Amino acid sequence: MRLLSKHIVGFDYLRAICCLMVVLHHSDGLRIFAFNETISQMFSVYYMNIGLLAVPIFFQVSLYLFYAKRQTQKDYFWKTSLPKLLLLYGFWTSLFMSVKLLIGDFSFYERFGTVANLLATIITAGESLFYFLFSLLLITGLADLSLKIKAQYQIPENRWRIYETLGLIISLIYVVWAAPFTLESQQQLWAVHSNPLNFIPYIFSSYFIFQAIDRFIQKKSYNLKKEINRVVIPLAVAAILCGAIEWQLLYRADFFADGLLPHYTRISSFFASTAIVYLVILLPLQPNNIITFLSRCSLGIYCFHKFLPNVLGIALDKVLTTLWGVGIQDNIPLMSSILCVNWILFSILLTVMFSKIKFLRRVL
Repeated sequence: MRLLSKHIVGFDYLRAICCLMVVLHHSDGLRIFAFNETISQMFSVYYMNIGLLAVPIFFQVSLYLFYAKRQTQKDYFWKTSLPKLLLLYGFWTSLFMSVKLLIGDFSFYERFGTVANLLATIITAGESLFYFLFSLLLITGLADLSLKIKAQYQIPENRWRIYETLGLIISLIYVVWAAPFTLESQQQLWAVHSNPLNFIPYIFSSYFIFQAIDRFIQKKSYNLKKEINRVVIPLAVAAILCGAIEWQLLYRADFFADGLLPHYTRISSFFASTAIVYLVILLPLQPNNIITFLSRCSLGIYCFHKFLPNVLGIALDKVLTTLWGVGIQDNIPLMSSILCVNWILFSILLTVMFSKIKFLRRVL
């Protein structure tokens, strides 16, 4: 039994770890350690079952914090969340498409030529990482709307939990139902991994987590072991079982990687990320300076890293070629690992530098 603080140190750990997981995934930084087929398969399992949890965890952390703020500020979405998310989405998406235009990798027709293309561009943020911001904006708005409905009709909490449970079940059924259709048509907007509808279940799971933690805060105590046995272990078991079924049906990880099944339609990711978020909130974690620093840089790391060239890799290749006549540019596993380090270091550097500028601080 212990007192829960309203500041959740565990969220710093989640932000720090998950932003590094995203970079590791995008750079394929583990490839250098794939000495044989067995290890390579183990890394595939990591990428497809653990590495992909970063985005669902980000959603649940963001929604939890939204519910916490909205509890005391009923107009929090309109006054704070909406303006901030619109600014983040507009800034980073515009920057991404501007860079694409500058390097000649941009088609105005493909982006804006038809209503369908325009809609796809908005939802996927021009097929960039920043689809996360649009999806977060949409599901946060839906979360706010649901709470307004609850307040307007004065629905008792016990009954509201039933509605939330039904909403969760329906949204999970949609995810399961929609996923097979991706095998038929990769052009369908609802079939892509960045479809905001894939993230609707997190509206409900985050609400349940927030309500549980809020009750603990009011009681000023909770039983950690009991909550692990009651909630975390069943969720973890469900995640493992669903993950096993997903792998049995699809046989190999590259089935997911090739886009034949959108990553975030995987039910195992929902159960696993929910279990992790709930557990981390409950654990008596202590503040750590490095973790706190990485947490503050997490948005910058997420947003910056894909813009950056492999400066370290190119420089090291030049040095080795000049001194010993041996280059490393064709060593893809090594360059991938260097790219991972490069992205992390320079993303942090840019985040620290730009956070000193008033306007840019608002988008970091």
